[in-house]
Amino acid sequence: MFIELRESLKRNLDGFQFLMTFRLAITLVLVLCGSAFGLASTITQFAMVEAVNAQLPAPEQFDFLGWGPSKTSRLRREYRRLYPEGKLIRRQSVLAAAMFTCIFLTALVLWLPF
Repeated sequence: MFIELRESLKRNLDGFQFLMTFRLAITLVLVLCGSAFGLASTITQFAMVEAVNAQLPAPEQFDFLGWGPSKTSRLRREYRRLYPEGKLIRRQSVLAAAMFTCIFLTALVLWLPF
């Protein structure tokens, strides 16, 4: 009986270790993907700043530091005005959505008790 209990415990522990390793691997992949999407979104925003600054006079140009919601909305408005067919806003939005999806899935994987 003791041997059967020990074997049962070992099987359950092996399953638990596999599950924890699998969760850790999924979490690592999601964090890396979310980081890559966030970096790509930032690089896209800097490309937007460079494109808009090339068309604006010097006093109205955007600085690369100190971003907030009002400055970002002004950049998007200027980009749409100067480049009506530009694709950088859509690209940045898709990349940001992918980043937040990865963050949400990471939280889901870490919170779910399985």
